[in-house]
Amino acid sequence: MNITTVLSLVTFVPSVTATIYLPVYLLALIRLVLYSMFLGVIQVIFAFYQ
Repeated sequence: MNITTVLSLVTFVPSVTATIYLPVYLLALIRLVLYSMFLGVIQVIFAFYQ
């Protein structure tokens, strides 16, 4: 196993994992933001009706 294959593997594997995990992280982040906004709206509605 020569140095070029090692280097290409070292650069290739993180990019593949980033490509796989980036949408997952983005979806989780979007879901978290939407959920917190939803909770804020519910609190505002409850405060408005009381």
